[in-house]
Amino acid sequence: MKQPLLYLCHRIPYPPNKGDKIRSFNQLAYLSQHFDVYLGCFVDDPSDMGYTKELSKYVKGMYVLPLNKRHATFRGVLRMGRRRPITLPYYFDPKMAQWVNNTIAKFAIRNVLVYCSSMAQYVDSPQYQRLNRVIDFVDLDSDKWRQYAKKQNFPMSWVYNREFRTLLAYEQQLTEHFDASVFISSNEIELFCKLSSISSHSRIHAVSNGVDLEFFDPKAVTDSTDQQHTPTVVFTGAMDYWANIDAVRWFVKHVWPYVTKQVKNARLMIVGSNPSDKIIELGAFPNIEVTGKVDDIRSYIRAGWVSVAPMRIARGVQNKVLEAMAMEIPVVATSLAMEGLAKTNGCNVAIEDNEQHFANAVVAGLKKRQIATENRQWVVKNYRWEEQLQHLKTLLTRT
Repeated sequence: MKQPLLYLCHRIPYPPNKGDKIRSFNQLAYLSQHFDVYLGCFVDDPSDMGYTKELSKYVKGMYVLPLNKRHATFRGVLRMGRRRPITLPYYFDPKMAQWVNNTIAKFAIRNVLVYCSSMAQYVDSPQYQRLNRVIDFVDLDSDKWRQYAKKQNFPMSWVYNREFRTLLAYEQQLTEHFDASVFISSNEIELFCKLSSISSHSRIHAVSNGVDLEFFDPKAVTDSTDQQHTPTVVFTGAMDYWANIDAVRWFVKHVWPYVTKQVKNARLMIVGSNPSDKIIELGAFPNIEVTGKVDDIRSYIRAGWVSVAPMRIARGVQNKVLEAMAMEIPVVATSLAMEGLAKTNGCNVAIEDNEQHFANAVVAGLKKRQIATENRQWVVKNYRWEEQLQHLKTLLTRT
């Protein structure tokens, strides 16, 4: 008989089409093999409500609550005077709190996994100290706000710096209250300990991301004639996410002119859902295509002669890099995009931060198309989901 597990997630873990949902879904799919999972989550995209039937395959029970972003933002701003992160009232709903309380009592829950610090508030109280509580911070979210603040003028720089300070203090509090805390890499742990006053991290663990190697398999995608003859650069990611928007705009402004000067027929494909207005505008440039949401991202990755990850704001592990490497595509990335990953010695990966050097590495990849079998071999060796999640299962097992 499986033990019951309460899994709280700030965003519905399906479909696995963006960074946080890729990780949360794969956690859910893996843990459902070992636990009876009771899932509580929010839905901030109304179209995602249609996926609850698919999710039901992985859970014993679930509570899915719509989240109105405008109302949630108002709640957060309204409570700024309380010296707490804005993300806490943003994700608080008394109906979710009641469901959590009832579920723990009804099913004698002893093990809890919290995905993202904003959901910890539902079980971070003295009455639940007896539970085995594990939190997956994923990335160091507080540091993202610090990075955002550097790129903004007052008053938003003040708002983001405030969120950095208050969220970092809350993250530290949670590591002290919970039985175990998880980050996506040892780099994130080291940064957290450096920024906070944590002196020991014996209860802080690294659990990396993985890749669905059956899905991201180059043999499952057939190259078209156009793919074979058009030198193509591809960028993938949710295109309403600030870090991705910043990365693409930097690439188009500072790198792309160098590339097209040397490779006249080069094409850039920006692939991802919900492109912002600033990204849509880029589609007006010659040889730049903004796809919006696509049904199957694999064919677009496979079309790339080079996959780029020019991240200038980043934390954790970039799934876009792992997926491109699994599809045997050469990668050019900034050091920030690669810092959460294992060493890529022997792979077809160029790490460049200087715009001219970045462009030169892209051009080298566009001069002749290469199938980077060594990239997939590296992913197979280092980033299988099952191997990454075994440690998480151990942390959640209480007899």
